[in-house]
Amino acid sequence: MANEEEYEFDEEQRGLRHVGRGPLAEKGTQTPALVGELVSALNRMFPPADAEPWDRTGLLVGDPSAKIEGVACALDPTVSAVREAAQLGANVLVTHHPAFLDAPDEFMPLSARACVPGSVVFEAARLGVALANWHTALDVSAPAQSMLPGMLRLKPSTVLEPLARDESLGYGQICAVEASEGLTLGDLSARCMAVFGRAPRVW
Repeated sequence: MANEEEYEFDEEQRGLRHVGRGPLAEKGTQTPALVGELVSALNRMFPPADAEPWDRTGLLVGDPSAKIEGVACALDPTVSAVREAAQLGANVLVTHHPAFLDAPDEFMPLSARACVPGSVVFEAARLGVALANWHTALDVSAPAQSMLPGMLRLKPSTVLEPLARDESLGYGQICAVEASEGLTLGDLSARCMAVFGRAPRVW
């Protein structure tokens, strides 16, 4: 995000390949220079109002006025992810899951306690790494809806659990395939295995 470029997973090479400029850097827009600008841009893509009431969305730790030096991404904001982000020169860690749902009762280093949300916040503050996430706001978004079907070469048809305010957004997708493709459940399972590298659960 910080360098404006966009990448996608290459199945043959089993790695990322460059595909062009990302949505935050479309022609005529300015690349976010401050942490708060990046958060605002992602809030526009994944509105916090779409998140579940119990969720934590957006910037949880960090200074919105800080200049972006680099952005790292991870599924979970763990102490090791924070440290790796800092080692790579990133002062922003964007994750899917939040660092905490309920505010931590204490903030201590990992050496003093088993890994708890407070130790992640402590390490992020110590290393100057901002923590931000969009979790359920991203889960229900249009980009998220097309991601997995696209990877599996399926065509999204209907949202399984639509949002009350917008039935085009929500959780899950009912997908369609061409009848001529003759896709069986076994074929789909094999495709999932090839794309995600692990056996799916099939009922």
